[in-house]
Amino acid sequence: MLQDEVISGLISQIFSKKKDLKLAKYAIHKVLFKLKVELPEDSTIREHLPFYWYNYGPFSDVVESRIGALKQEGILKEYTTSEEKTILGIEKKIPLPEADDFEEARKKLSSIVAHVDFFHFNSFVDELYRKYAPCAFMPLFKMDFLNIMEDYVEMVSSGQQTLDKFSGFYPDVDKLEDILYDCEAELPSAPLFKSFNASFSSFVTGAARVFDHIRKDGDNLLYLDEEILHTAEVTWLTFTKGIRILDVGHDKYYNDRLDKWEPLYNKSLITFYTHIDNFSSGVLTEIEPARLFTGFPRDNSKKILSSVIDGYLA
Repeated sequence: MLQDEVISGLISQIFSKKKDLKLAKYAIHKVLFKLKVELPEDSTIREHLPFYWYNYGPFSDVVESRIGALKQEGILKEYTTSEEKTILGIEKKIPLPEADDFEEARKKLSSIVAHVDFFHFNSFVDELYRKYAPCAFMPLFKMDFLNIMEDYVEMVSSGQQTLDKFSGFYPDVDKLEDILYDCEAELPSAPLFKSFNASFSSFVTGAARVFDHIRKDGDNLLYLDEEILHTAEVTWLTFTKGIRILDVGHDKYYNDRLDKWEPLYNKSLITFYTHIDNFSSGVLTEIEPARLFTGFPRDNSKKILSSVIDGYLA
């Protein structure tokens, strides 16, 4: 019961600091995660906030359950935005729990909320990934590659992205490729990810072929751009099913979930392999094979590829 009271009190405090504040559920999770990591190691409140890293960053089953209970009790109310998104607002105040260290946590939470721009919440999420993600691969792939790739595909599909094949200057394409090689260099070394890493390298190779084609011919192949993005999204959802299994990806509270999480990860790997194979085949089919062997990779690409190949052969 004490855990429910503590989490309810903390959620109430998030809304109490800004008048008429409305938040998406994921924002509550992220703010409470920030609170947890900023509290002293000996704070008893930390024990009531167990998290693991998942599809959208740090997530807590107990926080999710408490949000659901507060909605049923009429303390939190759902609203629908003009974009058809669901947000939450507080309807009733609740008494704060008389728990050890709660006042310290309340003050810390108030400070966090005061400094968060909820209208530009992505910057707050970006900070969480870069400071606290279990491995360097995560902010590189999620916050850098996926976000830039989404913007790039949107620009290409709307005709805003114009390329001059004679200029040889493709900043978005070059940046995307560089980030992918950085991601490859930061893949987890844990045995759990051995087969994932090998398939990810195949994805990098296929994406690099598409980017090379764009640089050489000045042609945006929207179909393949969209396939890069879709395969990247599948890649991320597979990765997050694995990272939460590692000790660095979850609090001890969730240790009894590992027997369920591991089969889910193994099942997702099968889907992942299929997507990578289909993507690689699609790239080879769409891009004239002869062009794959003309010219040379950019210097930094060749250097990184060589180091990766040497690593696998060592």
